[in-house]
Amino acid sequence: MSTYITGGTVNRNELSDIILELARNLFKVEVTENTNLINDLNADSLDIVEFMMKLEDKLDIEIDDEELEETKNIKDIVDIINNKFIGTKE
Repeated sequence: MSTYITGGTVNRNELSDIILELARNLFKVEVTENTNLINDLNADSLDIVEFMMKLEDKLDIEIDDEELEETKNIKDIVDIINNKFIGTKE
């Protein structure tokens, strides 16, 4: 587990910024937390897997595939990581 995430050095807003920046760099479009991965980014399952792998590498965390099954937008990903690794710090 990452001390970067779990050590209290990042809050939810900073986490969101990190994830949004990674999405922008990977998908080469402007994204917000409300951006739908499939409908707005035209991402297929391989794109989403690549995004999640890059995110796990960047944050030094592991996210179970089952946790992501209902993920529809960037906010869902931020919330999953925030709830699992950070808590509710704003």
